Amino acid sequence: MTEWIPPKADGLTGDAYPSEQIEAFVDDLGDARVSGVYALTCSQPERFKTAADRFQDAFDAPAPGWLTAGYAAENALYVGAARDVLGRIEDHAAGRKTAAFLQVFPPHSIWDVWLIDDVDRAFERESMIATELNNVTDVYAHQR
Repeated sequence: MTEWIPPKADGLTGDAYPSEQIEAFVDDLGDARVSGVYALTCSQPERFKTAADRFQDAFDAPAPGWLTAGYAAENALYVGAARDVLGRIEDHAAGRKTAAFLQVFPPHSIWDVWLIDDVDRAFERESMIATELNNVTDVYAHQR
């Protein structure tokens, strides 16, 4: 059985609820239903072969470079932008219309949230935030 770090069982694809985790980033849960950028901590398998097999099973294609980077980092993050931050995180946790990265490295917890009033600005900031996070030691931040 594959071990995941952090464990999937206590993450967003297990027993954790996005609505509870996001409370650390907002004053009111309704505030989380606005546009913004979010970063999710992802679970990583103990063996690279598990990540490679998950990618192959999902996409039947050659492994992309991000597969190795996501596996090798101490912290694998996924960065996204949305009109409704909490709604999008709930989609990721449920596996609905989710990113390829999250099909290999399941979302575990919310790393951070940046609420931005203007949805267009949120999507513009997504890439900049991912770049900033990639400058943090031992972090690989993936964004589509």
